Amino acid sequence: MKNYVSFFFCFLLIILEGSAVLLGDEILKRNDGRDIILHENFTWEYREDPGVQNGPIERLDISANLTGQLNSRSGKFTVYYDPIEWHETTGLNPSAEIQMSNTDSTGFCILIMEGIPLSVEQMKDVVILNARRMDSNAHVVQTERVLVNGKEGTIFTYIVQYETLRFIFYNLIMSNEKGSIQFVFYTIDSVFEQLKPDFRKAMSGLIF
Repeated sequence: MKNYVSFFFCFLLIILEGSAVLLGDEILKRNDGRDIILHENFTWEYREDPGVQNGPIERLDISANLTGQLNSRSGKFTVYYDPIEWHETTGLNPSAEIQMSNTDSTGFCILIMEGIPLSVEQMKDVVILNARRMDSNAHVVQTERVLVNGKEGTIFTYIVQYETLRFIFYNLIMSNEKGSIQFVFYTIDSVFEQLKPDFRKAMSGLIF
């Protein structure tokens, strides 16, 4: 798996470096309620709607073993993490305020802060449009509402294929008067289910 590390770094730079709002795209709503994305290059597509999970909203609350602490440059958020499971790293994305990898370098995460409050749908649109620069079939497979330390957030899972490698991104997005946050965890598909509980535990360390 460590052979993939340098590729992961480059891949994230390509996919997420353009994480700011894309200009020129417009969202129109049809009479039947479906949304259409009109792109600046005169193409269009329906907005994907994989459906939010039904049932009660799961709470992700910080646990006692998240003893490491990383603070934002702006003072708008703090991330607590388990130093046995995660360590700070560099080179994943120049726009990220926080970059970490797990101890065996099979999972990675970055946190990107935008100063502008954006809706969940706006943030999802931006992320997927950027992902489609690499894979035109990149798509959201699941959307889940959560409460992270009492604050509403949405986790959406999306898949990006690059040649024979299939990447799964597990993205927590939150927005309030301070701005908008993407807390992105990613790995290859063969180990995603194994790492997913660790990703959720790490997400619970976000105070925003």
